[in-house]
Parts: sequence; C-alpha cells; structure tokens
Amino acid sequence: ASLLHSTIWNYSASNTHEGGDSWNTEDLSIYSSTTGEGRAVHGFSRPYAPAVSGTPLEMRFDAKTGFFELVWDAVPGETEVYVPAHWYPRGMDTSEISSGLHVREDRDAQRMYVESGVSGTMRIRLCPRV
Repeated sequence: ASLLHSTIWNYSASNTHEGGDSWNTEDLSIYSSTTGEGRAVHGFSRPYAPAVSGTPLEMRFDAKTGFFELVWDAVPGETEVYVPAHWYPRGMDTSEISSGLHVREDRDAQRMYVESGVSGTMRIRLCPRV
C-alpha cells in the first residue's frame, strides 16, 4: 500500500539458530549460517514492481491469499513485476488485466513484463494458480 516492495529488519551473516544475531539476545536476521539459507522468506520476499512505465498509483499484496494488484497511470512502454516463485509454485493467474496490455512471463527470472502501447490507468491482478 506504501508502494514499497518490503522492509528488511536485519541481515546478519553470522546469525545461527543457536546464537541468534549475537546482539541484544535478538534473532531477527533473514539469514541463518546454520542452514546457509534465508529465514521467513515468505515474510520479506513478495511481488512488487521495480520498474513501472508511468506513475504507480496502487500496489498491494495479501500474504494470506497471494493476491497482488498493481494500478498505474501508464505511458507506452514496459512495466516489470517481480513474481517470487515461492508464492506462485504452479504459476499465476493473470486473467484480470486491463485491455491493451500484453503480458510476458519469464519464470526462470521470476519476472513478468507488461507491455502497454497506450496511456491511461492500467491494472493487473495476480493470484496463485491452483
């Protein structure tokens, strides 16, 4: 709702499950050297639009349903949306998009590219494919 992709509290390369962040008895790091991977990835990695062809008006994500919506005042060009595979393991339903938009998915890069040839208010809605 604030047009931000996420907020990351802490990244501590030395974080372990046993010792936490080694600061103030906290254990808030998004990484754990115990397992060598991210922690609570669903909490901080979510869909967002890093590049919008026009002016973003609304961007929201519902972590309970995987529903993502982007509304923007488009100018002709390409908008890029980061679509993390862990939220859409079977792909995404892109049936709710404004007319005049062309969608291209790159699942390997976890990106969706939305091409607009016209100006005006555009909307895309994504949800996990079941």
